[in-house]
Amino acid sequence: MPTFDITEKTVDFAVKSIKDMAGNPGQEVLINKLPDQTDGRVIVTVTIGIDEEVDISADSTLEFKSNHPEAIDIILDRADEYVEMFTARAEEPGPWALSDAEATGNWKVVGWDQ
Repeated sequence: MPTFDITEKTVDFAVKSIKDMAGNPGQEVLINKLPDQTDGRVIVTVTIGIDEEVDISADSTLEFKSNHPEAIDIILDRADEYVEMFTARAEEPGPWALSDAEATGNWKVVGWDQ
């Protein structure tokens, strides 16, 4: 049962998705710091059944933190929504081989990876 850590991709996706939400320079600084202020992981687990049926599940414990969460609380909420969306997207099988993912350790996410 192979597992893949897609935490870095998930953080990158969420931060890029909220980057333009800053309403002032202070919020922009706080958003730019978010990649270094996260806790948790996003792990994809692939299970292959007896009939070669593939089951993909993604589990996220990722949480964004900020030195001043009250200044960007709406933005943090949106970032959490993007994490949920990306995690769900990671459960979709793509047009690539599981063997490639296992060999490289890189789980490709539909719509994000080429």
